[in-house]
Amino acid sequence: MEQEDIEHFFNQYGDEIEAKEMVKEIDGNTAKLKKKEPKFYSITVRPSK
Repeated sequence: MEQEDIEHFFNQYGDEIEAKEMVKEIDGNTAKLKKKEPKFYSITVRPSK
């Protein structure tokens, strides 16, 4: 795959953030969580008639 074909992430500080760096940042963002608090939530939307 060509370098131009790779889609990078961005934030308020810069562009072209690699996926590895983004995953590390997201996974490491647990400072405010307690030890036994879940680190992932799954939301299900089920509209009714």
